[in-house]
Amino acid sequence: MELATKKIRNRYAFSPEGMAELRAFHGLVLDNCGWAERLHHTRHPRWRAGWSPRRPPCARRRPRQADSHYARLREGRMESIETSSIHMDVIRDLKRQSTPPRLGAYPILEAAGELADTRLKTTQPLMRAPAGS
Repeated sequence: MELATKKIRNRYAFSPEGMAELRAFHGLVLDNCGWAERLHHTRHPRWRAGWSPRRPPCARRRPRQADSHYARLREGRMESIETSSIHMDVIRDLKRQSTPPRLGAYPILEAAGELADTRLKTTQPLMRAPAGS
């Protein structure tokens, strides 16, 4: 709400390309949340199809959106310059919202044997306690 208020108060407008990117990214976040919700309700790994817990679509799309936004800034597009911090903050916040559902899916996928061995599995402590503690 803070970002929306700032945008409205200052009468800023995203560039058409920037707005399209934000809408597409928002759609990916909604898809991610919907996927996680279905997985949690059904506990069935068939909902894993088309989704990777290691690198979900939101994570793959974010760097490209930042690059295209920076390209608009280099072009000197006024609407992109005015909304730059808001645009990047919205992308950051949307990514943050997509993370908890994905992390919550790991135990279900692990129990179903759907996770790759690339995740950290160790019985050894990652850090040793200081001597004498």
